Amino acid sequence: MKYFGSWHTSIVVISIAFLAAYLLPTFGSSEEVSLILTVTGFLFGVFAAFTLADRHGRYTDLKRAFATESGTLTYIHQLAGLVSRPLQKVYEEAIDNYLMSIFDHKFYDYPLTSDEFYRLFEPLKKKLKANSKTAEEGIDGIVDSLGKLEDLRKEIMIYLGDKMARMEWLTLAILDAIVVFSLFYSKTPTIASMFSVAMLSAASVIILIFMKVMDSLVWKFEIWSVEPYQRVFERIGKLRYYPDVSLMSGGLWKLPKDKDYRLASYEMKYYPKIMKKVRVVRAKKKSKA
Repeated sequence: MKYFGSWHTSIVVISIAFLAAYLLPTFGSSEEVSLILTVTGFLFGVFAAFTLADRHGRYTDLKRAFATESGTLTYIHQLAGLVSRPLQKVYEEAIDNYLMSIFDHKFYDYPLTSDEFYRLFEPLKKKLKANSKTAEEGIDGIVDSLGKLEDLRKEIMIYLGDKMARMEWLTLAILDAIVVFSLFYSKTPTIASMFSVAMLSAASVIILIFMKVMDSLVWKFEIWSVEPYQRVFERIGKLRYYPDVSLMSGGLWKLPKDKDYRLASYEMKYYPKIMKKVRVVRAKKKSKA
């Protein structure tokens, strides 16, 4: 689902709600409908609150995990520099390839980056000479950090797989439909009634849309998922990397205008490990006044 710039979708939902409140006939309130609205509204509120809290917790855990992974990769690069400059260069390439593989795949296909991740262990299989205590500590630090990264990746995969079940969506949709129906059935031909019914109905629908956004992990996607890794590219001396396929699927990423970056294009729409072309895009120079 495209991140709904949220205002556009909200405005459409509110407009439809007000139009329906104005055009639909009034039936007047009844004790039976009021009872149904009370019970259903309570159930919907409780279920929605629990679901939103659960989705927000998952979102927070993923945000923390991605920040930790990006920070640990930068730390490994620095540790490699304590050992030797050649080893640091090796890790610059290995980390660069790993990060590019993350961006080359769809968000939920994070597990497919495992091959590039385990290549981060390759330099350690060679006999590394520690010429000083600092270098020895650097090697131990890299080993320890890679072990923590492996555990962290398992956590990320669990979080990504923790999506809402169809039964949850069905239950919420049924409850919300009953709430909206009861509201419109109970409205009276007064401005206050039509306004209240329209706003309450729109709010209940917008809550479902927001749940979908949170469940799809597109809420502030670029800030918490893209930007931390882009900063790693810069810290290891590489240009930022953007795949053009991602830019066409949801408009969640923005290309920098004031920085040079690499832009990947693919001859195949997906799983682009074979036939990938990367070109450097230069920053636009500001014209002097």
